[in-house]
Amino acid sequence: MISFERARSLLTGIVVSVLMCVAGFAVILYARLVNDQGGMLQITGAEVYSVNVQPARPEEAAQIAGELEGEGVRKVMTAIEPGSSRLLCDYGVYAALSVYSDYEELENPSIYAGRYPKHENEAAISGNLAQALGKDIGDTVEVSQLFQEDAGEGAFLIVGLTQGTYTGGMDIYLTMEGLKLIDSAAQWQTVHVYLEEGIDAEEYCRNLKDRFSDRLSYVGGFEQVFYSQLAPIINSVSGVVFFIMAVMFLLIIIMGYFVTNSILLTRKRDFGIMKALGYSNGQIISQAVVTFMLYVAGGSLLGSMFLYFGSNAVMAGLFHGMGVYRISFRFPVAWIAALVLCMEAAGCLTAFISAWKVRKIAPCSLIKAE
Repeated sequence: MISFERARSLLTGIVVSVLMCVAGFAVILYARLVNDQGGMLQITGAEVYSVNVQPARPEEAAQIAGELEGEGVRKVMTAIEPGSSRLLCDYGVYAALSVYSDYEELENPSIYAGRYPKHENEAAISGNLAQALGKDIGDTVEVSQLFQEDAGEGAFLIVGLTQGTYTGGMDIYLTMEGLKLIDSAAQWQTVHVYLEEGIDAEEYCRNLKDRFSDRLSYVGGFEQVFYSQLAPIINSVSGVVFFIMAVMFLLIIIMGYFVTNSILLTRKRDFGIMKALGYSNGQIISQAVVTFMLYVAGGSLLGSMFLYFGSNAVMAGLFHGMGVYRISFRFPVAWIAALVLCMEAAGCLTAFISAWKVRKIAPCSLIKAE
């Protein structure tokens, strides 16, 4: 039969492991969503660029894009803005349309399986849309316009699955040639401008307005607006993370107090003999403190191993309902190491304070306590 001390050790290690996992997930969320823009881009699946340019006449979009290439500009891409229009898929499910002139030039590709379309009869759809339609890569999807009775219809081969929350998780990506099979009047709507680092977007926009005057219906910075829209989400995540951390440290303190007291109660006779043999109060207190710290270290190690191998899968499950199916966050080793050290420090301080009362107890009372 398992002894009380061994059962206590196992239970304490398991509880610390669970606390480490919960706190570790909170730390990873903070490190990758709040402290790292790349993590938020994985979740949203949005393509972030510097300046959004909308021609007054859509037929001039390609020409204007060519004129925008030059000094201070990394690249220019024409697009139909994600979510600006919708298509009907398989005569029953609506999807937000996105079209880019060169999918290989995207800096934040949201593809998690397969690839983006290259030919007019190909399409990439979001994982949520694939589930709603019961489709997968290699199947075909019937696509038509919503509000045009005389619009054409097309069957497209699904070549890729995408993810992201930016347009609601129901997306379809086509080539311009493919879109014209459905709508022969389709035109590029926007021009995405990617500026070199150090170029002021606001000043660039002012220069564009002066340069093109009436040829543009809208010019504005996109990157700054995009991240400002995410600010409330980031603040909410920060608040949740700090709350979880506060609760975790409170539980570590409470557990340290009770576990240390349990050690003192179950080993009173041993400590009494040690005092009688000349062991100092500090040595006895150190034993109780080190015992609890070993529990914390063992539980933290198990929790960290689970986080290392399973955190991305759990995160993907957490955001699955929002249209995210695969996450590849880099494991924040430094953050997790700091968390473990903080847990050890909190446990050590609590155990030391709990065990400090040993110094007031005489050896005879400790030996007779049993």
